[in-house]
Amino acid sequence: MTIVSIRATHGAGKSSIVTKIMDKYGADPVEVAAPGQAKFKVVGYHVLLPGGAGQRPLFIVGPYKTACGGCDAIQPYSDILPLVRKYADRGWHVLLEGALVSSSYGSVGHLLNEYAPDSVFAFLDTPLEECLARIARRRAAKGNFEPVNPKNTTVKFENVARTKDQMARLGSAVRIVDLDHRAPVKGVLKLFGVNLREEPK
Repeated sequence: MTIVSIRATHGAGKSSIVTKIMDKYGADPVEVAAPGQAKFKVVGYHVLLPGGAGQRPLFIVGPYKTACGGCDAIQPYSDILPLVRKYADRGWHVLLEGALVSSSYGSVGHLLNEYAPDSVFAFLDTPLEECLARIARRRAAKGNFEPVNPKNTTVKFENVARTKDQMARLGSAVRIVDLDHRAPVKGVLKLFGVNLREEPK
């Protein structure tokens, strides 16, 4: 079992990593009853990764029906930790990402500390300029051609870097890994024991 939390600012490609993994291996949505409502909501996905002695079950946290999915689409936010704990305690791999959990250590960090050394903070090294360009392209695809205000993205970019430095300085029990933004899917899957020859397109 390995828990991986991808850390990066807006536009770095966190959600793209997850959707490419789901596209490659398939994903079955996990639905639960919405409190006080007659409908169900997606809280994550089951994925079967290839393994040397069979398949390795992976739970991906959060829905991916929009560009900003994952943990950012979990309501309430307090539902994230029980989901991670439920599947980690079953021995499943767990993958989570989202702007809400990327820029600080927080409650997710404390939970991952309980599962160390089988927990990883994977810091995606996408340059800030590329993040801003991706945000602009994403907005343009929706018909919004207004210039991107870099302030919020830049602040989160700096917070992520600060969190990484603090963790290294304090000697966190959670492993710290750098993810190459040019081949991030390969990097994440390697943490789960899966070796890809080529980065998915």
